[in-house]
This record gives sequence, structure tokens and C-alpha cells, in this order.
Amino acid sequence: MKTGSLSFRNAIVYLVSALVLACFACTSPPEVKSARHMEAGKKLMAKNDPVRAALEFRNAVQATPKNADAYYHLGIALLTSGDLLQGVKALRAALELDPGHAGAQLRMAQLEALSIDQENWEAARGRLQALLQDGEDNPEALHTLALTELKLGEPQEAMQHLTQAIAAAPAELVLAATLAQVKLQQKDPAGAETVLVQACQNSPKSADAVVLLGRFYGSQKRFAEAEQQFKRALGMEANYGPALLSLASLYSGTGRKQEAE
Repeated sequence: MKTGSLSFRNAIVYLVSALVLACFACTSPPEVKSARHMEAGKKLMAKNDPVRAALEFRNAVQATPKNADAYYHLGIALLTSGDLLQGVKALRAALELDPGHAGAQLRMAQLEALSIDQENWEAARGRLQALLQDGEDNPEALHTLALTELKLGEPQEAMQHLTQAIAAAPAELVLAATLAQVKLQQKDPAGAETVLVQACQNSPKSADAVVLLGRFYGSQKRFAEAEQQFKRALGMEANYGPALLSLASLYSGTGRKQEAE
């Protein structure tokens, strides 16, 4: 009988505790609920699960409908999951609540820059210029602005902004690759080489940077220098796929088929 009484008491304690926790959850301030869902959503995004993350961000929006950041993260999750229409809708909602939301402005500009419509390119440029007005260098925004300017036929402005972006983020190889490509299009191979050599210096342990420089030399038919760079990359990272493939392609293209094999 005593054991039974203890079991009954324990059951009552567990039941009351569960009810208290449930009531606490129900009466939590909306901001607390929203923060909890935002944290869960960000963790799911970090795990590459945007579909479930979007559900968490939707819950955050429901808890705090005037939270621009919740709409922004919802938009990113939806875009990542492939829902372009609803993703853009969420980003626009974020900007309606907070026109100065930097993340939403940048993502909208990137989407507009990908369009085939010149009006959207102009809109993207306007967003990005406004975003950069505070004087703080944002490499991602500068890169997007440069790509937009290239579409608008403004290569000089694009090169200026790419140079500015590289100064802010010297280890971002994509910036150097883009600037080198623009310089090649402008018939300035010496300038392109300078950019890529500097990229290797900025990232001395990057085999990718070295391979990129080697491919530049190969495109200029400077085959000995290209081979040297590919071998240099392999010295940094043995059996590095891009370097091996580039070296094999070089050997094949210059008639050294046995070495290519």
C-alpha cells in the first residue's frame, strides 16, 4: 500500500509539473517564443535543412508579425529550398517593416541582378549604392554591384568596386577571379596577371589560387609557367584534383600524351 501511494504521488507530481511547463509555454511573451523559433531555424539552416527551418521562421513570424528579421530569415530559407516566389514575398515583407534591413536589401539586389531585365539591374544598383552609403566596405555587396555594373556596360566602375572588395576581403578568391576576367575582357592581360599573383600572395596556402594563376598562364599560351603553377599546387596538396586535371589537360594540349595519361 505504501509503495502504491508513492507511485501515485509521483504520478501526481509529474502531471502537475507537465501542466506548469505547458502553462508557462502558453503564457511566454511573444518575443520569447519568436526568439526560440529563430534559434531553432538558424540551427536547421546550419544543418542544411531549409524546409524545416522555414517552418520555424514562420512560427517566429506568427509570434512577432512586425519582426523584420524573422521575415528576412524566412525569405532566405524559402529561397534556399527553391521557393522563389514566397522567398521574395518574405523579403519584401521584411523591407516593408524595415526599409534599412541590410540583409534583405542585399538579397533583393542579388535577385534583381540575376534578372534579364535592365530595369531590375538599375533597381539592384540603386539598392546596393544605398547599402554602401555608410562608407563601410561590404565585399558581398561590392561584388554584386560590380556584376550589376558589368551587365549595365560599366566595366571601369565594376573594376573599381572589385578592387575595393578585394581590399576589404583579400582572401576571397572569387573577387580576384572576377576582376582578372574583367581585365582580360578589357584587353589587359598584364593587369589580370597582377591580380592573380596578388591573390596567391594574399592566400599563400591556397592551392585554388595557384591553379587559377596556372590556368591564366595556360590561356595565354605560357605553358611552362602554367606547368610550374600546377606542380606548385600539387606540392601544396598532393593529388589535388583540379591541379591534376589542369596539368593533364596542359600535357594533352601540348602533345605530351604519355605524361597526360
